[in-house]
Amino acid sequence: MLQELMLEVSDPKSINYGKYMTLDAMKDIYKPAKNVVDGFQKFLTLINARDIQWTVGQDFVQFSISARDVRLNLGLPVFVYKHVASGRSIIRSDLRLNDLDETSRNHRGLALLAKLPKELQGHLELTLGLFDIFDSKQERRDASAFLRHNHDLLNKTNNNNKPVSGPLKPEGAVAASTGNSTNQPIISIIVGGTSDLNIYFQPVCQNGQLPSNPSSLCGEFGVPITRFSVIVKPYTYDPIELIVDAKNARCAVVNEAPNPPPNDNGTLADSPRVSAKDHVILRATRKMLHRFMGQENMAVAPTINCIITAKLAYPLLRANVSVQSVYSSEDKSGRFYYPTAYAPTEYILPQTIFDLYGVPASYRSTHPANSQAIVSFEQQYINTDDLHTFQDLMGQRRSDCNIIGPNDPAYPGGESTLDVQYVMGVGVGVNTTCWSFPVGDYVLNWAIAVGNTAVAPLVTSISYGDTEIGYEQKSGYGLQYIYRMNSELIKMADRGLTVIAGSGDAGWSNVGEMGNDLSAPDPTCSPMRAFYPSVSPYVTSLSSTFVGLNALPVCSSIISPNPDDHVSSVNVVCNRAREIAVSVTDGMGWTTGGGFSNVTLRHKYQESAVSEYLATAKNLPPTPLWNSSGQGYADIATVGWNQLVVWFGELFPIGGTSASGPVAAGLVALLNDVRLRHNKPPLGFINPLFYQLSATHPEAFNDVTVGSNNDGDIQPPGSPYPTFCPYGFSCNPGWDPVTGLGSPNWQVLSKLIL
Repeated sequence: MLQELMLEVSDPKSINYGKYMTLDAMKDIYKPAKNVVDGFQKFLTLINARDIQWTVGQDFVQFSISARDVRLNLGLPVFVYKHVASGRSIIRSDLRLNDLDETSRNHRGLALLAKLPKELQGHLELTLGLFDIFDSKQERRDASAFLRHNHDLLNKTNNNNKPVSGPLKPEGAVAASTGNSTNQPIISIIVGGTSDLNIYFQPVCQNGQLPSNPSSLCGEFGVPITRFSVIVKPYTYDPIELIVDAKNARCAVVNEAPNPPPNDNGTLADSPRVSAKDHVILRATRKMLHRFMGQENMAVAPTINCIITAKLAYPLLRANVSVQSVYSSEDKSGRFYYPTAYAPTEYILPQTIFDLYGVPASYRSTHPANSQAIVSFEQQYINTDDLHTFQDLMGQRRSDCNIIGPNDPAYPGGESTLDVQYVMGVGVGVNTTCWSFPVGDYVLNWAIAVGNTAVAPLVTSISYGDTEIGYEQKSGYGLQYIYRMNSELIKMADRGLTVIAGSGDAGWSNVGEMGNDLSAPDPTCSPMRAFYPSVSPYVTSLSSTFVGLNALPVCSSIISPNPDDHVSSVNVVCNRAREIAVSVTDGMGWTTGGGFSNVTLRHKYQESAVSEYLATAKNLPPTPLWNSSGQGYADIATVGWNQLVVWFGELFPIGGTSASGPVAAGLVALLNDVRLRHNKPPLGFINPLFYQLSATHPEAFNDVTVGSNNDGDIQPPGSPYPTFCPYGFSCNPGWDPVTGLGSPNWQVLSKLIL
């Protein structure tokens, strides 16, 4: 009944469109019978449960119980599990699921809670806090490093350390210098604007060891690094070599300890040549470099990272970048090639987003009932001073987020910082809530909180998720966690709430470290692993784009004044910047997600659009690797790379589908403001509306026709995970799994929704 109601209130063709239910009215539909509630209350009392609290709709009950009572009154074994990296301890029942088939896993609560009366067993779907073990992504990364700490990854050769072999091929002018491949400096990330490259890398000594003194790189081994050679090879142009004295490279020790406060001049105490902004980026790359340089005992092994800035003679033009060290002996290290031809792009600000999508520069939400929210897990906290500084720099009025849950402003997270600054920076003037949940809680905990809130935020952005199989493995209940979460999302749609979820940052298969928030990294390029909750039919799945020059298929073509004259053939260089899907092949450090569900069948609101894609798309992956009948995602896309945020008081570029989510949420919140000003209800679950508008008014979306999501994210040497993958999906006119319907044309949509 709830799903039928969702379709009626969300379909613009329905006479009940926009006639949402209040929480009080809706709970009468799903509220358990009184005898069921009384039965559970009696059962909980018998097993000595304490602090029993029912949700408003009595569809969830929360309680505390001692380990002793779990053993004695439920007959379940209880263990203390201590995380190998963080040391965090939790108490859970037996977590070993491999000996159970899927049916047993999905119903293990019913099978194991032997003392639950039979008349109640059919009313229990799952429990939280008994079998699930949700650790954070950082905990798993550190655990992986801990377990590999005896491996000498430095001496391994990584096939990913090659120039990209995609549509834009590096040219022979950047051939590698002679040298030892085990002592090549490792580029971790390149950031910059339209015409500058900030190359962040870790130097390596001639003997393959890591330096410990940033003032005399490798001096402790008797053969210091004297200079670096940086070669930048713009697409179709001659290479440019930049020689940088080692003393002029901005190098610093980046420790495991929390960020030290900046000095009065804005620099960090451990290196007067490195700004706080650079230090934040260096810290962000430190763990990656430790992990892949064989220095996994990160608590005792500080890292030296360096920065070199190069100017591009041709703005926005892709370029191959490589770095080599030169030692005092005049020997040279191996030359490290950044694995893809880097694509420069402009820095993204709220005003940039307004310009891209047609939002009037001065637009500000004024309706008091308008609201939006972000959700944070894994100790991602918010610093209000950073938020206010961001608002000052963007020329916006200061406003605050209503924080619900734990928060430690001394330790702001990059994820939460990005989310709050861009949902408020785009959704200007909209009342904003910031949900914060402790380590161990996840999306269903947030859904329970929403279901217990009478007036919930109208639009919410979620930047977290995992593969469908990841939930199956980690929740303790198999796929039942997803099924119940989908039920909660349907309830939100019935109430007129919009949920926007990022499609993941590791391509169609979610391969590698960037792929999963809950489960261990997936090591292979296939099969396709759908990212949840983004793949749920009841959220709006959000993919990422960046602004670049090669935004049309013709831009990678070759032309010749004479068809028979191959010598004078030249590459087409487009000079109009447009949106491109984010991928390693197209010059980014990661790849936007998208594909098809292995759990949920395709919903009818997208049937026409997806069927057209399947009928016209070329080079689809082999059919055994994916489910063409599943729900397709993403639904839409927005820019998701090079957003400037204020983090630890400094401007910092960041990206991911996590960046696109709050952008889209802010845009939808402004559309809600348009509706509310005209005494119309909010948009609610927007997918049926958007798919219909895409068919009847294609101008409502900016079609993205260049890009693919084959790849994962860039992996340094020694990584067990691939960067480039042979299969995936490609952009197509109309809907595709890479960027959905395209990016929203707010100016057009704001008129069509009235």
